[in-house]
Amino acid sequence: MASAAHRNGQLHVDEARARFRRWRRSRPFWAGAFTLACGLMVVFPPFASLQIADITVSLHTVGGAGSLVVGVVLLMCGVAHWFQPHYRVPAGIVTLLLSLVALVVANLGVLLVGTITGIVGGCLALSWRAKSAL
Repeated sequence: MASAAHRNGQLHVDEARARFRRWRRSRPFWAGAFTLACGLMVVFPPFASLQIADITVSLHTVGGAGSLVVGVVLLMCGVAHWFQPHYRVPAGIVTLLLSLVALVVANLGVLLVGTITGIVGGCLALSWRAKSAL
């Protein structure tokens, strides 16, 4: 009896995995993932503080508001890649441009890692095509 329940549970997991795989392949999934990672990297550091023993390391800057705006728009572009794949070209262009703007606005593009991640996400969005368009 336990093995039947286990098989039913496994079938449910396999079905969910197959549905996620179909969903992922029908849109620029990795473009959205890289863009969301870039947005999080740009938004987080200007507002974060790191406590090491008695020393507080903080990156609060005047550019915090600019980083917030750039980061939130990058996050919206990442969500658009996932849930509105037909907007992939404008969202990809905005992702590329804001990733470069982050170099100036957000602590050197959050030490270049955020900028590189955003450029990869924007390029993936621009190069993606649906299977039906092939």
